[in-house]
Amino acid sequence: MIRDAHGRNVSKSIGNGIDPLEVIEGQTLAGLFKRLDSSNLDPKKLVAAKEGHAKDFPDGIPECGSDALRFALVSYTAQMHPTRFMLDGNTDSVMCTSKQSSLNYFTKPGFAQERAHAQHALWVCLETGLRLLHPFMPFVTEELWQRLPWSNDCERKASIMICDYPSPIENWRNEKDETGMDVVLATVKSFRAKKSRVARETSKGKTVNEKLKVFKWMKKPLTQTRKLKKSEKKIAEIQKQKDKLQKRMIASGYEEKTTELSLRNFFKN
Repeated sequence: MIRDAHGRNVSKSIGNGIDPLEVIEGQTLAGLFKRLDSSNLDPKKLVAAKEGHAKDFPDGIPECGSDALRFALVSYTAQMHPTRFMLDGNTDSVMCTSKQSSLNYFTKPGFAQERAHAQHALWVCLETGLRLLHPFMPFVTEELWQRLPWSNDCERKASIMICDYPSPIENWRNEKDETGMDVVLATVKSFRAKKSRVARETSKGKTVNEKLKVFKWMKKPLTQTRKLKKSEKKIAEIQKQKDKLQKRMIASGYEEKTTELSLRNFFKN
C-alpha cells in the first residue's frame, strides 16, 4: 500500500496521486492543478487536493529523471533496513551506519591493517555493483562511479560506460563457505515450513541433509481435549450474546421501536 507524505492512502478519489512521468520530466504547480481539473473529483475534494499539492509542491515537481524514480521504488519495496557505507579518501576511514546503530570500529587507532582490508573490500563491492547496475541506471551510476576514490596505482578509465562488465572471478570463490550458506538457507527454510503448518506429530522432523534434521517442539500440542475446551468456551460466549439479545427483545416497547425503525428505513431507501 502506497501512502503520501501525510500517511494517507494514495488514491484517485482524493486526488493525492502523482503521475510517474511528472517525477521523470518535472511538472509545474499549474500543471498539477490542470491535471486535477481534468479529473472527476468532487468539487470539495478538488479544492482539498489543490491545497495539498500547493503545500507539498509549492514550486512544482523538479525534473528527477527515470533513475530517481527507480531508486524510489527500490527504496519503497526494500524489506530490510538500509545500511549505508561511506568511503572517505581524505581521512582514510570506513564507516557503516544504519537506523539502529552507528559503527566506527575501523576508525579507531591501532587497526590500520584491518581498516585497509575493509576499505578495499568495500571499494570492490561498490565499484563492481555500480558496473552491474549501470545498464539499468546509467546516469546515477555514472555520477556515483566518478565520485569513488581511486588509488594512484589503479588505472581509471574516463567513464563507467567504457569499463568491462563484471564477470565471475573463480579465485574469489569459496566452495566451503557457499556450502555452509546453502545449509543455513535450507535450515531456515525448513524451520519456516515447520512453523507455517500445525504440527500433527512433534516427533517427526524435516531432513536438511544427511547430518542435519529440523524438529519443532511444541509446549502444548493441540489435543482433542484442548479442542473441546476451546469449542466450549466459544459456545459459552455465543450463549452470553444470545441471552443479552433475548433480554432486549422482551423489554417493553421493543416491538414498537423496531417496527417504527424498520418503516423509517424502508421509506428512506
